[in-house]
Amino acid sequence: MKSLVVIILSSFLALSVSADDGNKVESVSRENNSIYFTGTVKDKETGEYLVGAEVEIEGTELKTYTDFDGNFSFDNIAPGNYNVSANYISYKSEKLENLEISSRTNMLELELQQTK
Repeated sequence: MKSLVVIILSSFLALSVSADDGNKVESVSRENNSIYFTGTVKDKETGEYLVGAEVEIEGTELKTYTDFDGNFSFDNIAPGNYNVSANYISYKSEKLENLEISSRTNMLELELQQTK
């Protein structure tokens, strides 16, 4: 009787382990289709990098801010065409329309012009 219980429990354990492996393969394949996207935001006239500029991928909930060196990044973006905008206090907004994000790594440089 004890051996029958052990066999049944072993069977359930084997089935649950094989089911988890299928999900792991599926999640890895999704990760391979995602894009890492990075860039910088700087002043158009002086070339100085802007700290705390807002960068947004329109049509998504993705938004980030530049670091102390003017760098920003997005991770796990599905390949496709997007509108990317950058905003900063006392600067005109910059919007790139229909930007294709398709390779594993993308680098973008946005230049903002001060309002006068």
